[in-house]
Amino acid sequence: MGRPINKRYFGTTGTLATPHIPIRFKSGGVVYEGYILKQHGARRFKCSTDDGTTAIEFCKLVSGTSSDPVNNQEATIVGLLNGSEPITLQRLTNRIATDWNSVRYTWTLQDDSTETLIILTAM
Repeated sequence: MGRPINKRYFGTTGTLATPHIPIRFKSGGVVYEGYILKQHGARRFKCSTDDGTTAIEFCKLVSGTSSDPVNNQEATIVGLLNGSEPITLQRLTNRIATDWNSVRYTWTLQDDSTETLIILTAM
C-alpha cells in the first residue's frame, strides 16, 4: 500500500479546524457525498455519508469522467489542479496522489466550512 494516509484526514467533511478527505461513493444504486472512515489499501476505503444515514460501505476507487461511480461499492476522489481543473484520483497515500494516467501530485486539503477540497500540485 505504500504510506497510509494519516488518520487525521478521516471523518466528516466541512469542519474548518481539521479538514477531512471527501469521497463520492455509490450504495444501493444512489451516489452519496461522504467521508472516509478507514483505509484498506491505496485504492480501498471504508466510507460513510456525511449525515451518517447510509450503511457503511467498503469502496474501491474507480476512474470516472463525470466523477460519479457507476456501480455499487465504487468510489471516486476528485482533486483540483490549478484551483479549477478536476482530476479523478487512482491512488492516495499520505503525501502523494496519482491520477489514472499515472501522473503524480502532492496534495493538501482546503476547507471553507461548506466543503472540503483536495488541492493538487504537480510534482
